Amino acid sequence: MTIWQMIKYMLAGIGITFELVPLAIVTTFIFGMILGILSFKRIPLMKYLLKLYNVVMRGLPTMVVLKLIYYNANFSSAFMAALISLTLYHGAYIGEIIRGCFETVPVGQMQAGLSLGLSYWKIMFKIYIPQILKPMIPMVCSQYILLVKDTTLVYIVGVMDMMWRGRQMMAMTFDPISGYLLIGVFYYILCTLIEILGRRVEKSISIKHRGRMLGTYYR
Repeated sequence: MTIWQMIKYMLAGIGITFELVPLAIVTTFIFGMILGILSFKRIPLMKYLLKLYNVVMRGLPTMVVLKLIYYNANFSSAFMAALISLTLYHGAYIGEIIRGCFETVPVGQMQAGLSLGLSYWKIMFKIYIPQILKPMIPMVCSQYILLVKDTTLVYIVGVMDMMWRGRQMMAMTFDPISGYLLIGVFYYILCTLIEILGRRVEKSISIKHRGRMLGTYYR
């Protein structure tokens, strides 16, 4: 089997990877944002439950979470089991990143929002989140790169992604070196694209922030 034939065979699974990665990024961010906001609120009982959840998820390997969800949750598809597993696992990390960013905002802003009659959630979305977006982006992008790398494990629950196709090809060709090199190149490109996108978003937010500051200065 030539290199081109190997690439064509493996690319048959690229659609699954391109479907899983964006969905996992979106669901992980939403779940992590909810966890971060709830952790920052420090509701007595929930505070300890969230700490326990973070300790468990941060202490387990991704493969163990995938297997536990797949064999116990009885999802209708392996794809859904993989998506939920990645969301639960990486959502814990994203939640801690967001909670840590919230801690950097002066506490007086929360008190000012409450004095104006705003609800806790409105204060979070109107005051806190706009301020933490820029410092949060590099850390979140780093976590997303780890998430992308962890998608190489979803083949163990039967998701026929690029890694699954690659392993099938290596079983036929008995050439694991070429197979893993091709897989590595693909995931390197994907992770690099996420890093570039994160830098552009961070730069765009910085430009908008400077624009607002100049607009305020010249009024």
